[in-house]
Amino acid sequence: MEDHYFGAVPERVLAFMEDVEHAAWALGIPVKTRHNEVAPHQYENAPIFEDVNRAADHNMLLMEIMRRVAARRGFACLL
Repeated sequence: MEDHYFGAVPERVLAFMEDVEHAAWALGIPVKTRHNEVAPHQYENAPIFEDVNRAADHNMLLMEIMRRVAARRGFACLL
């Protein structure tokens, strides 16, 4: 299973992540993490550390962005 965690992100998933990142940056949400998770078909995209008030708002916005982009790209977004 180490090939999943250390492997390349599939192109279709990478395109989804890039769409999410572009939408996040447009709203002022700084994201930096993009990689596979340990379990198959799980991926991570995380915002940069911020003060708690701003981080809570950005997390809520980021989850909504992920839901919308996932629906547009035919993915299921489980949070």
